[in-house]
Order: sequence, then C-alpha cells, then structure tokens
Amino acid sequence: MHRAPTISRRDFLRVASLAAAAAGVSLLPGCKKIPEYPTCSYQPKQISFSGYDWLVKCNGERVGPGPNYFSESPENVYVDREGVLRLGVTRRGRAWHTSEVYSPHSLGYGTYTFEVINPPADNNTVLGLFVYEDDFHEIDVELARWGKRDGHNAQFTVQPFDVPGNMNRYEVAPKDVKCGFDWRAKGIDFFLSSGGKEIGWNYRGKSIPEPGMERARMNLWLMGGEPPSKNKEIQVGIRSFSFSP
Repeated sequence: MHRAPTISRRDFLRVASLAAAAAGVSLLPGCKKIPEYPTCSYQPKQISFSGYDWLVKCNGERVGPGPNYFSESPENVYVDREGVLRLGVTRRGRAWHTSEVYSPHSLGYGTYTFEVINPPADNNTVLGLFVYEDDFHEIDVELARWGKRDGHNAQFTVQPFDVPGNMNRYEVAPKDVKCGFDWRAKGIDFFLSSGGKEIGWNYRGKSIPEPGMERARMNLWLMGGEPPSKNKEIQVGIRSFSFSP
C-alpha cells in the first residue's frame, strides 16, 4: 500500500496563502481584503432605472473600452433612493474598477436622451452615453477630456471616428448636462445643453448605422485603463434616460 504524500502545516499555510493572495483575499484572522478583480454573476446582473431594465457589464479581466475591469459591485453600479443611476470608478487593491450598463435589446431608430448629474472632471475619465453594436455601428455622446488640457470636454461621434467629419468636440460648463441624439435613417441630430449653453450637430455622412444588434449603453471608464489623474475614486449620476421612437 502506498501512502499519500504528506505536507507540513507550515508548507500547507504557505501554499494556501499564495493561492489566497492570487485570489485577492486574506487568511489572517480578522482581516478582510476586497478582491482586486471583479467577481461576476453567472448571468448578467439586472437593474431597473428610469422605467427600463438594464444589464450590468462585468468582466474578470480587462476588456474594452480602455481596457478596464468592469464590475457589477454595488459600489460601482446602483440606483439610489431618488432613482438616480450611480456609476463609479473604484479602487480595489492595485486595480481600478469601472462601470457600464446596457439595454437587453435594441431600441432602434428614435430619440435617446440622457440627463447627467456632476459629469466627470477628471482628465482620464470618460462618461459614454451611446448605442453600440460594434466599432463600425456606434453613435456616441462622450463627456471626457481625453487626457488633454485644451478645454474640450464633450464630443459627438459617429463611428468610425477617424473618418473625416465623423466627430466634433466642444467645451461645455462642468455642470449638469442634458444630451443625446435623434437617430434616423437619413441622419443623426445630436444635442447638448449645460449651464445655459446649447450645442447641436446634424450629421448626414455615410456612416449612419442601421438598427440591428445595437444596445443603448451608459458607462464610466478610464482612458487606457490608467488610474484617474488625481488617483481618487469617481462617481457620476444619471438622473434619467428616455427614448421615443
């Protein structure tokens, strides 16, 4: 009869500690360590906001945009008592977690309107309000500085962005924002108002997408997956979302 190999208690604890460290937890009594990497449900978490159901994006590894870790944690995505959707960028150990929600199905042509509370002022943080199927079928309103200090902190984009005439950038007041777009077969009319200033752009180019597998989305993420410029956690509020065909 062969005996099973034995391992000392010291070696066992050493191996267990290494495994726990890799998982981002602690074995020390009384110590709790929040996992560095997002823990995701088997099925996407669902929330209700502004009269619609939304799914919460979650990935245990870095994915686009960014790339970033997207978390379903209530510290990153939740609806508060006043019905405001809160999206956060949070720090977990050495990792930064970002947030995104998306509609379960296509809404198609129509007017998409978003009301934003305290848009991000951080140079590396992007708030995206958009519809997306893939990188060639996407309509964006983005509140972001893109790491630049030229004053521009908002943009309208029809993907692909590198086609001449598919993107316009603006400077808007760092206050509450109402924005969106009216998407039709013959054109896309963007709109934004903040601090008494109103901006509009009528797109009639060749990149207008057709409805298909796209989803309405809202996300808060870090450019290049880099930490916020001030190395502090960030939260943005979405007061409402509305859609009319």
